[in-house]
Amino acid sequence: MKWHFEKFMPLIGRILIGSLFLVAGFMKIFQFESTVNYMIQHGITQMVQFFLGLAILIEILGGLSIILGAYAEWGAFFLLLFLFPATMIFHTKFTNSVEIWMFMKNIALMGSLAYIIGMGSGAFSLDSLWRKEEEEELPLHYQLWKKKGGPLAPAHGLDPAFYNPFSLLQNFFSPFSMPTFWEDMKNDKWGPISSEIYEEDKDVVVELALPGIKPDNLNIEVQDNYLKIEGEFEERSKNKNKKVYETTFRKGSFSEILTLPAEVDGSQAKADYHNGILKIRLPKKEHARERKTIPLTIGS
Repeated sequence: MKWHFEKFMPLIGRILIGSLFLVAGFMKIFQFESTVNYMIQHGITQMVQFFLGLAILIEILGGLSIILGAYAEWGAFFLLLFLFPATMIFHTKFTNSVEIWMFMKNIALMGSLAYIIGMGSGAFSLDSLWRKEEEEELPLHYQLWKKKGGPLAPAHGLDPAFYNPFSLLQNFFSPFSMPTFWEDMKNDKWGPISSEIYEEDKDVVVELALPGIKPDNLNIEVQDNYLKIEGEFEERSKNKNKKVYETTFRKGSFSEILTLPAEVDGSQAKADYHNGILKIRLPKKEHARERKTIPLTIGS
């Protein structure tokens, strides 16, 4: 149940917030002349049609940006820049209850936009899809660094934080820097996957305890001295007649990035899965096998 809320509620929220701005923008198009007169009545007498056209553009593009989750932080940012002065100009004459409610509604909308800027667009969004594709192209050492909780992103060309000015704010609220109670409980319960890394004369060997996985879904990548293993645990058959009180059986997908003690030749690597143990043998590169004694000079 919690998974559904975490995944779908941001999408529902974005649709509700973005739809309001989208409808408002199209209503201004269909009621263009009356909207111009309304603006003149509130003291805007210069370049009225230009400002109205700009407002329509911001509302429609910003609304679509939020609904689709495509550069949603930027869409929310420009809508916030538009909404604040619009509220101050058109809805601060508290002569009746309607004006008060319009003012409070816009304040609530500004809070919603600020939340999107700070937290991002959520899982079901184009932003999330693009970010995932870019992160998969990043070097494994960066993926490992990020997985272990680096709060600030390095200056890397493919890193989303390199071009997203809101990423620092999002990182402040992210589970990497401020773990939620749910994440703490989940990580504490499952813990890291048991593994062993050791060296032989010509090889680096990695063994992982992965009982209950789907071997066909295993994905193994190596880059420099980093090894990435991704896969999925088979879901246990459900029995409606039993009530489970506690389980430590793993489920769902997993991703592990391990640091190898030497640089290896990934093209010659071999992997074998037997009796729940994944064994990966990676030949060392020639220069990685060499050991040199470093002379020590003691200063006088």
